Order: sequence, then structure tokens, then C-alpha cells
Amino acid sequence: QAATPTPRPRSLDEVDWCNHDFGGVNQDLRRGRAELHEYGELGGLHDTYITRLRAVVRGDLDGDRRPEVAVVLSQETWLASGGSNTSTDVLVFTWRRGKPNLLGTIPAGTPVEAVSLRRGLVEFTSGPDHTVSVHRRGKRGFVLVRRTTP
Repeated sequence: QAATPTPRPRSLDEVDWCNHDFGGVNQDLRRGRAELHEYGELGGLHDTYITRLRAVVRGDLDGDRRPEVAVVLSQETWLASGGSNTSTDVLVFTWRRGKPNLLGTIPAGTPVEAVSLRRGLVEFTSGPDHTVSVHRRGKRGFVLVRRTTP
């Protein structure tokens, strides 16, 4: 039986972030997750990459009374050579020309505990040391304004 097509979203509030293609390698999420087994088809040891949706936070970043959205994605990597890594990014979107438009990606610590968008700033608490990072939007993405560790 064919899947029922999802209606095209008309705003950020209608985007199905759990089933969204974020446009990067292994970022076409289904049910909040994407998995890639690089060289897995060869039957031996292979690299594994897992991307997970961790949070979606709405806020008015630029004061225009329309929401922007911060999406938190984590990436887990296991290499055939034995190494592993986990990283987390905060992706910030606005609505433009009938679709989500990426304003920028901000690297974060793992895990991300809190995110807010307001007064031109993206603020989040992340990492095992609960570091608070504050970024503002610059001409080429987001710029770190301050970082504090309790």
C-alpha cells in the first residue's frame, strides 16, 4: 500500500521536522533518525553514522513577530578503525519563499539542554560542563558573543 503524501507545509509550524531532509549527508530523517553504513554493502567492517533529532525550539529571533526555529541534531560516528565520536549542532531556520530557509548552523556541546531564540541572539546550554553559549547572526552565519561555564 502506497504511503499517503504529506501535505506541503505553509509555515515553520507545519514542517514535520522528524521526517525532514536537512540537505546534508545522512540528514534525510525518518521518524527523527537517519543511519548510514558506509561500505556496509561490502559485508565487512564499515563506518556507521547516525543522525538524531534532539529538539525543535521556536522563538522570535529577529523581532518581526514571526517564529524562527532552532533544530538540534546529534551525529554519532563509529569508524571501522575503532574510533567513535558524538557531535551536536543547532540549526536555525526562518520561513522564506514557501519553505524553511537555513540561516546558519552552530556547533554545540553534547548534550544540548536548553535553547532560546530572542532579541537577535541564539543562546543554548550544552556539554557535560553546562556551558552557556550566546551567538548573534552575522553576515556569514552566527558569531559567538560570549561563552560561560558555571
